[in-house]
Amino acid sequence: MAKCFSDVSDAQLLQNWRNGDARAFDQLFERYFYQLFRFALTYMGDASLAEEMIMDVLLKLWQKKELLQDQSLSPFFFHLLKSKVIDHYRKKKLEFS
Repeated sequence: MAKCFSDVSDAQLLQNWRNGDARAFDQLFERYFYQLFRFALTYMGDASLAEEMIMDVLLKLWQKKELLQDQSLSPFFFHLLKSKVIDHYRKKKLEFS
């Protein structure tokens, strides 16, 4: 029987993922993708660029999973994504200077 993750906290999903349960990462992706996508799309105005930024955030999550605190990941996701958006505009500003 498939395990239902809808009632599982981010902290528990993170712990499960650290313990080798790839489905836990999939659930985190599904849980936050749409919210992150809307946020990025609002500022970028380009769906493919928004998706690319989200993939960068998820890659960072993958690389830092052992360092993350066992808590809600939403603030972490949005902090990283906001930083990506700001960096994008800084680079764009430098290109036009």
